[in-house]
Amino acid sequence: MRIIKKILVLITLTAVLLSIQPQRAIIQAQTLAGVSATYIRTTLITGIPTFLWSNWALDPVTGAMLLRNGLPYPDPGTGYYEFERMLNPAKTVIICMDCWRGMLDPELEAEFNDVAVNQIYPLMEAAADQGFTTVFLTNNPAQYSYNFGVNLNLAPIVWYHGGTVLYHQTYDMDNGTTFGNWLRARGIDTLIYVGFASNACVLGRREGMFSMQYQFSKIYAVPEAMAGVEYTALGDGTVHDASSLIISLQFEIMPLDGLVNALVP
Repeated sequence: MRIIKKILVLITLTAVLLSIQPQRAIIQAQTLAGVSATYIRTTLITGIPTFLWSNWALDPVTGAMLLRNGLPYPDPGTGYYEFERMLNPAKTVIICMDCWRGMLDPELEAEFNDVAVNQIYPLMEAAADQGFTTVFLTNNPAQYSYNFGVNLNLAPIVWYHGGTVLYHQTYDMDNGTTFGNWLRARGIDTLIYVGFASNACVLGRREGMFSMQYQFSKIYAVPEAMAGVEYTALGDGTVHDASSLIISLQFEIMPLDGLVNALVP
């Protein structure tokens, strides 16, 4: 009888231990996931290349305008500057401007879709997975029957990677102050723009680059993840190339490959 009792005790203890081990594994996995997520959100991304064209002489490291006798002076060289920047994922947003669905121009939509699939999606996916805030600025489908919502090629960023959709009809007020307040409330101080179109909404919207520079000092553009509205020469990139040059005279450009390579571990 004693032997039988000992066997029963051993069986009971074994069952208890077996039931505990999976729970320990689950707790350990949850803990590691939490540590990993925190690590991703707080780790700085370094060594990101940027460039800028300037008529004025700039500090080669900071990019600040140099002064001579208290005044800026023309750049004595080519005016081309390269920098290396650091991004804090917790304080940086990737803004995808007007990556619509329901466009009325099939040729333009095809061009935009190509950029969305091959340039924008890989960048936003990598950024989201590293803890960056990702935002789609677009028209409210409840108010627009075309040029609305998020391009279906990019929608998985919202569905599976935590992307946020904001509507112009709510945040396109007060010269972008409403959108700026939304960003500041989340501790964001650095803006990176992609999307459509480089010669229109990316620059000119109230949440666009020209307006937001009055609220944020660190604004970057990724022209390779943009496209222009090519009315006069559809598809050959002439307008987009000109827009990219205009952007690079005022904002630092982040080459797509350099940015994605820095984001992907």
